[in-house]
Amino acid sequence: MLSQKLRRQIIKTAGITTPLIALLVVIPVYTVREKNYFNFFVAWLMFCAFTAFCWLLNILLITLVRKKWIQTWMRVLLSSFIMLGIGFTITLTANLNGSLTRLSLPQMVILRLTYVLSINLIVFILLDLIFKRESQLRLNRENAELKFTNLEAEYKLLKDQVNPHFLFNALSISKALIKNNPEQAEQYIKRLSDFLRVTIHINRKSASLKEELELAANFIELQKLRFGAALLFTVNIDERKLSQHIPFFTLVSLIENAIKHNNFTPQQPLEITVVTQDDMLVVENNVQPKFVLGPSKTGLANINQRTKLLSGNDIEVISNEEQFAVKIKLIVP
Repeated sequence: MLSQKLRRQIIKTAGITTPLIALLVVIPVYTVREKNYFNFFVAWLMFCAFTAFCWLLNILLITLVRKKWIQTWMRVLLSSFIMLGIGFTITLTANLNGSLTRLSLPQMVILRLTYVLSINLIVFILLDLIFKRESQLRLNRENAELKFTNLEAEYKLLKDQVNPHFLFNALSISKALIKNNPEQAEQYIKRLSDFLRVTIHINRKSASLKEELELAANFIELQKLRFGAALLFTVNIDERKLSQHIPFFTLVSLIENAIKHNNFTPQQPLEITVVTQDDMLVVENNVQPKFVLGPSKTGLANINQRTKLLSGNDIEVISNEEQFAVKIKLIVP
């Protein structure tokens, strides 16, 4: 069954090419004979009707005959045979061209056979090009959908890695606080449960900068129960950028990364700053390195992969002895 879009494309192509094909068939005959414009016009109209019928016949064969061979060159033979029978009948019953009266019957048959095969072959090629183009477009759409599905699955896998990582760290901190400071541990666990209640039901790829800053502020309050004045957090954001997006949970992950890899005290605090620079979000902190067991760049790799899947851009990491910064391209929703 032809789709509506494909049907419109065939009708449009047939409407444009039919008069042109008829013109190409008629011109050679009348350029070598005495010019008779009326006969020329009548012959052109007849070949227009003949070509249109050829289009209709091919479309009907494709639509009604549910066989694979109908899409091959055998359709040319079948439709040509039908058209030849019609053309031969017309030739015997109507004088389409006065010059044909000087031709013998075999010559007229050969001439009509040439016309029929030529017209039919052109229609076959045009139809074949239309179907191949539609098939290619459909294949491209299916490939794009499959690629998008794979990206969705890949992104979900990356996103699912964030929460277990965060929870593992949070539970480790809770365990340490319970041993050393039970009262503080109780406050921490309460704040943690409130924080998780907000984040656990969010199932999105990205969040607006405003939403990410709110999550980051809640996370900082949670961490200040442990570190107090040793942790400083500064935000300097262009308000026009607040509606733009970054991958969900990115700010919290970067803050957590800074806390994990640095030593800090109230006398030498960890200073985390979030700023916007043109179309980039910059998260930076002073460097006071701490030795950490295990892989040190897993969190950054996750953020980079999620950012690349959403925006097509890698994050930019700037690292030296005094400063560590991550630049992320803001996404316009």
